Amino acid sequence: MEQTVDTRVINTNHQDVILDVAYDFYGQRMATCSADQHVKIYDLDESTKEWVPVATFKAGDASVLRLMWAHPEYGQAVATCSLDRTVRIFTEQEAEADTKKWVESARLTDARSSVMDICFAPVRLGCKLATVAADATVRIYEAIEPGNMASWTLLEEFGLMKNPPSRNVECSFCVRWCPSRWHNQMLAVGCMDQVLLYSYNRKNKWTKVGSLDGHTDLVRDIAWAPSLGKNYHLVATGCKDGRLRLFKLNRNFESAVQPYLMTDSVSENEDGEMTNSNVEAEDVEVELVGNYDHFKSQVWRCEFNVTGTILSTSGDDGCVRLWKTSYANQFNCISVISLQRENKSFSSN
Repeated sequence: MEQTVDTRVINTNHQDVILDVAYDFYGQRMATCSADQHVKIYDLDESTKEWVPVATFKAGDASVLRLMWAHPEYGQAVATCSLDRTVRIFTEQEAEADTKKWVESARLTDARSSVMDICFAPVRLGCKLATVAADATVRIYEAIEPGNMASWTLLEEFGLMKNPPSRNVECSFCVRWCPSRWHNQMLAVGCMDQVLLYSYNRKNKWTKVGSLDGHTDLVRDIAWAPSLGKNYHLVATGCKDGRLRLFKLNRNFESAVQPYLMTDSVSENEDGEMTNSNVEAEDVEVELVGNYDHFKSQVWRCEFNVTGTILSTSGDDGCVRLWKTSYANQFNCISVISLQRENKSFSSN
């Protein structure tokens, strides 16, 4: 079955290569960051379906590598990370004559090397932000007042490796929060050619509970599939070796879920999260369930849709690919979108 998809080119007017693109919670706003040190904000015009640029601001003193929107519960806010070793929080504020402007509300400067990635925690955990830098250190911050993005405190920092890579070595680090609401806080952290899993235990410490093995080159990106009632997690990784991998994560779900029905075993932690006080951080059973060729191009980005049934990836061949799960839980490439072709054809089975 062939379908033609309407595509539009957005003239961003960035002066250098675009390094990241992010949508807000509702998909009505978009932000781009670039090696030109600037961030641009766009609003979707519902009548014309065009993306209209509404703001441009400098977000660093070097290339801006990543950006992410905060949950709308905390207002219109964007976090960025840069090669200048900073994480910056920008918020949209009222200006004169009923206009709005973006201002830098906070700057986090604890990193001793370039900050490679950032990720806001699920909203149930509060206004928390995880960062990972080229010094192989994960840092977790929290806004002191969720409605005020100006004040942040460093909650935790932990190293990923004894000897961080030297400055003349190509490095890759990324971090993603587990979206599930039924378990303690969990992070997947890409560290060079490894993916490490960390869980927050009852002693208020981040503990390594597993790893996603098998990568033969730098890990570029990580994506958690929405759990939606499944008794396991599905995690995708994109790698420089040109492979898209999917991992199935199993753990003792009964001990994590049952206590919600047994009030004598449940307590509310300081973040307002319901937890089982009798369960320590457990090692996670990891199974490689998919290892797909990305057509000889390294995978730079991967992301699931809201149901976890479609996985999108982008590579350095200039193509975006869509992968769809089958009844056997195998992902098949159903579409290839190339910017070098005027008409994009989708083939689905």
